[in-house]
Amino acid sequence: MVQNRVESNAIASNAVISACEKCGEWSAALQVVSAMMQSTMKLDTITFNAAMSASEKGSQWEQAVQLFCVLAQSKLKLTTISFNAAISSCEKSGKCTQARWLFSAMTQNAVEPDTLTYSAMVNGCEKSGQQERAVEMFRAMACLDWKVLAASM
Repeated sequence: MVQNRVESNAIASNAVISACEKCGEWSAALQVVSAMMQSTMKLDTITFNAAMSASEKGSQWEQAVQLFCVLAQSKLKLTTISFNAAISSCEKSGKCTQARWLFSAMTQNAVEPDTLTYSAMVNGCEKSGQQERAVEMFRAMACLDWKVLAASM
């Protein structure tokens, strides 16, 4: 009898993690990441980004930051999406100090913030009562928007 067996790989696993995120199943997403870590499968930046986004949707900012730290310590590339996932997770949980630390790490790693980055920072600062910092971030975002507009001309 021929047995059909589907081999799990990083692409399929990343798709499952993303599906878990969309369904609000952050715990299941982290179980997939854990299984990937225990196997010979290589995790990539997409794996971590998807898992951080799932953690964000589940209001699990600690998990998102922990995943970010594992990603940062690996030899994988940190991207704007990586930072945005971790920053948004902190912002949604009212953790402005942690979001500011991540934003600082973003610039130290020469990763360009985008409108989503600044928007999360503005919201996080405003939620935590740091209106002056929120205004600073808003002004920085406005400058970014002008730079993007000028570059497109």
